[in-house]
Amino acid sequence: MKKLVCGAVIIFAMATGLTGCAASSENIVECYFSAKYRLRALPLFDCYPVAVKGKTSGRIDAYVLVPYNRIRFQKNGDDYRGSYSVTFILRDNDGQIVLNRETSRSLAAASYERTTSAGYDAFMESFDLPPGVYRLDVHLVDDGSGLHSTVQKHVTIPVFQQTSLGAGDFLLLEHAVADARGVVLRPQFPSQLRSDGDSLGLFQEIYDLLPGDSLRLSFSYSVNRSFSESDRMIYRPLFWSSGAMPEKENDSSYYQKDSLFVVERIGTVRMLQFFCPPRRGYTTFRRHIVLQRSGTKQEVEQQRSWLVAEPVPTGRSSQPMNPEILAYIVTDDERDSLSLGVTPADKLLRVSKFWEAHGGPQRRREYEDRVREANELFTAYTEGWRTPMGAALIVCGTPDYVECQGGLSEVWYYGAGNQTAAVSFRSDYHADDEEPFYRIVPFSTNDFFWRSCVDRWRRR
Repeated sequence: MKKLVCGAVIIFAMATGLTGCAASSENIVECYFSAKYRLRALPLFDCYPVAVKGKTSGRIDAYVLVPYNRIRFQKNGDDYRGSYSVTFILRDNDGQIVLNRETSRSLAAASYERTTSAGYDAFMESFDLPPGVYRLDVHLVDDGSGLHSTVQKHVTIPVFQQTSLGAGDFLLLEHAVADARGVVLRPQFPSQLRSDGDSLGLFQEIYDLLPGDSLRLSFSYSVNRSFSESDRMIYRPLFWSSGAMPEKENDSSYYQKDSLFVVERIGTVRMLQFFCPPRRGYTTFRRHIVLQRSGTKQEVEQQRSWLVAEPVPTGRSSQPMNPEILAYIVTDDERDSLSLGVTPADKLLRVSKFWEAHGGPQRRREYEDRVREANELFTAYTEGWRTPMGAALIVCGTPDYVECQGGLSEVWYYGAGNQTAAVSFRSDYHADDEEPFYRIVPFSTNDFFWRSCVDRWRRR
């Protein structure tokens, strides 16, 4: 994995298988499931832009992460080679192009296993721009396959005035290490946020401070109650009672830390701090800065919301599976027994005993593969396995046919002997969503078909 170097030296003191998709003239929107499945073949990547103050005006630092397993490598002597190009296009609020830049990257891997691993290539590009609202289009082309994909982000560069409090966007960090170049920061990409981390780092810059200024920095995690995750997710195992539904989380911050500082020298403060890792869920991160200067008070606040996912098995049967992931196929008694596991070894043993009684290692591997597939396809506001489509994919498998219905709903069809079973989904949007989420339409699913799918997992 490559390290990302932000500047030279950072001083921490106060200083400077689908078969088809039906459509008609009225149904021109591609099926959500089909679109998600198609993305699996593309060179998907992540971009994390932050706005900071540049030398003369504003600046956007765009961090890019490209997984090795999304790039096509070719054998080259004793190792494997891959390459790709990235085009950055920045548009203003009127949609006009204000900047266009292209960069190329070359990769080398010592083994085929490395090319299919969880490794990634990462780099940063910076763009000096005046204050304003921008749309950043990042277009990646894999040279080996010719496939391409695009990520769009919106970034606002504020007006940094010397007479008022100014701060750059906060940057989440995986860790920071010192070397001959100074301090090397490795960003924590939002798409990689997990609840099992040791800590979460935060880097921020505060500008145009004066000696004697007093700063209070606050950073908190909370779950936004206007976003009701449990309203969008599904627990539809046949054996669960209604009382087993998870409780909704409240809107209060479940973690907050305040820090107080007094400025000793004029200039910019660069702060690097580490906090407790956030817990699983669609989490809002809030950064609040209060400046006290000569009896006056100024404040700056920023918040961003991202999904913090829970860890799932990365190797076949190599890690204990969260008992909740088996919720769709277990009885209440089995669920209670699985949840009693305290240590990782105990959890692994209980899960192993369950599969010994229900199909053995081969069926367990198939189930875990479907969980990983659901997470890859449908993770957005929550882990993919928790969504209605994720549940249907895990329990019933890949549909034989998908019917689009104008982007408002879609139907998955399964061949069931001499008959056809259907699972219907209805789309919905939240105010902050960039794409729809889907609920199973009540009473649309044949209960006999669902039960037969569950029974298939439970057979010895």
